Amino acid sequence: MASQVIPVWGLQEFEMNHLEEMVIETYRKLYQAYFDQKSLIPAGQFHEVAYEDLTVNPIQELEQTYQTLQLPGFEVARPKVEAYLEKTGDYRKNKHVEIPASTRKRIREEWQFCFDAWGYEQDLSELN
Repeated sequence: MASQVIPVWGLQEFEMNHLEEMVIETYRKLYQAYFDQKSLIPAGQFHEVAYEDLTVNPIQELEQTYQTLQLPGFEVARPKVEAYLEKTGDYRKNKHVEIPASTRKRIREEWQFCFDAWGYEQDLSELN
């Protein structure tokens, strides 16, 4: 996706052969900072939702988010969310280009701390 967006929306020259390095490094730095600092956020002001959980149970996950953050109005929002989900029920996730094994291996190495923190199971057999 970045390879399509950068040439159109980028505000500076960018050498596309550095894209993989930039994405891997930026993600690593971003999430290192995130994990280092998230404990500083007061209780009740932050809530994580796994994408997989949200796609399987969107109403329940949204309701849990409202409760955790002590947000009012979920019962008012619920019918609108349900209507939206009904309208978009046939949506299919985007299909992306297959990532080469060497890049997947590097991602696993560089972002291992994220996979561990979020409890993602890993099939490393194909990367050896």
